[in-house]
Amino acid sequence: MKKTISGVLFFFFLVTAGYCQEKEASKLPDYKALAEKCKKASSVGCCMASVRAMEKGKYLLDTGKSFNDTACPSGYQSNRLRCIDSYRWCIPVKSTLQNKE
Repeated sequence: MKKTISGVLFFFFLVTAGYCQEKEASKLPDYKALAEKCKKASSVGCCMASVRAMEKGKYLLDTGKSFNDTACPSGYQSNRLRCIDSYRWCIPVKSTLQNKE
């Protein structure tokens, strides 16, 4: 009986962990679609570099209206490249302790 309960709990854990990973992955932007939109930007190189940076870090796209009006979830802040056609993405906020090191 204990083996059956342990097996069921283990299976439940595996299914739940897989679901959470899929859910997180589904929040990520379609980097290829973003790169395609870069072809219409005035600074294609800047736009493409921001897509590469976002994809490398597996960051979420910040869809807020401005850098100060961010759509990033709690615990995240907006980031971008310092060029005109850069996308904005959400990065984890560094704690005060990490900033002192």
